[in-house]
Amino acid sequence: MIFWPRRRRRPPAQQPSRVPLPGLWSRGVEFGDDALTFVDYVQPAASVCAEPVLSVGGIRDVDPAGFPPEIRTTAGETLFVSKLREGDLRQFAERHRIPQIARPDIWMRLLEPFLDTTIGHGRQADTDGWLRERGLSEADIARARARVGPMMTAYNELLWEGRI
Repeated sequence: MIFWPRRRRRPPAQQPSRVPLPGLWSRGVEFGDDALTFVDYVQPAASVCAEPVLSVGGIRDVDPAGFPPEIRTTAGETLFVSKLREGDLRQFAERHRIPQIARPDIWMRLLEPFLDTTIGHGRQADTDGWLRERGLSEADIARARARVGPMMTAYNELLWEGRI
């Protein structure tokens, strides 16, 4: 007869939190009356690291349905918020009449050749055509893929070997 060890319950103070994680990009975003405050944004070059308050006047448009949701500033910077705050971002934009724009995922298409599946020539031609329709030239596409190709290959190798 085999006896399996009983699973010990943690005391209540040690139970894991059921609160969802705030997201990959920052510890959170506070939605104020006329500004957003970013808390611990993880990209050190982002403007909100030095000045965490972004006023409504500094927001050009938002894409709440993006993955992750995006905020485009009047300076042309793109900031991200947790997908968990999609509804809050949408309400903030509606309240302040900030345009909500659905952006196509250009990077998803640019990185498609680096997926771990084989992509046929027909699919690749469709993808490249889609990118050209959105303003990228063949040279732009080749340059972007050449720039990120070595990093994507290294990442995939680590992923396939189980190191990530």
